[in-house]
Amino acid sequence: MTDDEVGQKTLESAADFINITVSLATGALVFSANLTTQPTALSSAARIALALCWIFLLASIFLGVFLAQGRLTTKLSERNYLIHDDKWLTIPTQVHQWTFLLGVVLLGATMGIVLSNQPSDDDSKAKTASMAISIAKLSIPASFTISKVSAMELVTGLDAHDINLATWHVQFQIQKTVSASQRSAGSKRNAAPFASPAHDTPAPPLSMYVDVFVDPTSGRPLIVQPGLDSPTQVRFGGTNAKKR
Repeated sequence: MTDDEVGQKTLESAADFINITVSLATGALVFSANLTTQPTALSSAARIALALCWIFLLASIFLGVFLAQGRLTTKLSERNYLIHDDKWLTIPTQVHQWTFLLGVVLLGATMGIVLSNQPSDDDSKAKTASMAISIAKLSIPASFTISKVSAMELVTGLDAHDINLATWHVQFQIQKTVSASQRSAGSKRNAAPFASPAHDTPAPPLSMYVDVFVDPTSGRPLIVQPGLDSPTQVRFGGTNAKKR
């Protein structure tokens, strides 16, 4: 085999290798873009790693397609099989390979950060109904007294991103003791100047229902929805929540 044949085979192999790495870089770029469509928000570290990953992968694709591959095509057409003395081929090819490797490493780091931030079942802050009730009680103002828990259930359909995501629904019947003088405060302002003051006698307590929705994972109350004097139908965004 002559030197020209060896050089030709080498350039053709290099062209095939660059085609493979460009295809892999393109696939990695498309895959990494899907990470932005996840329902959970990316952390700052994940966003930085993902941005750097995109920069390196785009640079690798550009160098591979427009510089290294273009130069290889030119050399093959000119039957110029010298490689080591051609800086317009060796430098773009080497930078293409390094940026591809760095992009893949950063993609792996981004996925590692995302997976490490995913909550597991053991990290749930409101795994049980009793835990959800305890958290929901914190949303009730101190001036009210909880009479009873009138509803306790897991419902779906509250999350616009994932309608199957389960959320605790806790409904309390709460009361607040209001004196007769407080209830008639408005009428007192219109009373005669010399009218005798009303006795501050206890009045029947105000009673109402309130719905509290608790995220099982974070343990945070998502919605606190006051009701009226009767149990209210659970609604969110015009859509009835469904029992699980």
